[in-house]
Amino acid sequence: MEKVDYKPFLDLFVGVLFVFLILISAQMFFIRHGDEADRQPDAAVLAERTWRAQVKGFLEHVAGRMRTAAQTVQVDAANASLVVPLDAVVRADAGGQPLVDDTRAAAIAAALAEGLACLRGATKPSPPTACPDTTLLKLDRLSPQIRLSGMPSAAALAPDRFGRLLTALLTAALLRHAPQLLAAEGAPGLPAFRSDEHALVAARPDGDGLAGDLALSFLFARPDGAP
Repeated sequence: MEKVDYKPFLDLFVGVLFVFLILISAQMFFIRHGDEADRQPDAAVLAERTWRAQVKGFLEHVAGRMRTAAQTVQVDAANASLVVPLDAVVRADAGGQPLVDDTRAAAIAAALAEGLACLRGATKPSPPTACPDTTLLKLDRLSPQIRLSGMPSAAALAPDRFGRLLTALLTAALLRHAPQLLAAEGAPGLPAFRSDEHALVAARPDGDGLAGDLALSFLFARPDGAP
């Protein structure tokens, strides 16, 4: 009986097994390193996250200065805003005319001025020592805006005009207590502090009394390469 030589078949089997093991190892390598790449954001994403964290930290810092002066304020990090209840800083007299609380306006103005001094390039003097990390923040604009949801029934003005009046009075009060707000530099050639005279007025403002918010909105330039 002729003897069968199985050696070529064994060599072939070993070769195929060797190639198979190499393919499996390569697959495991790419899976492992692909997962690591997915877990590690690129530089632009990381810069965006750091920028957002610095925006929130800055807002919390300014809000903390206001709260130290017993001023009620909420941080709206999603919209880069500080929100003050309108009736905490303005009241209406018997004739429906708005009167700004000078003490409250002074506290808000001082906190804003101290906060702007922490921002890179916004003001000329050296920043205060107790500043949050703002290395990625470049301020384009700071806008006080009235969001009116209720007004005195005795008010003689239409809601939109009443909102404009509130904006003008509050802006004047803030600048009277902290004129250095106008020294802060924003977008090229423009001051950072620019009021938004167009108040946001509810479709049908309640006539039972003054209600709404003063929104202090910060617009920061996004970091280079941010998604």
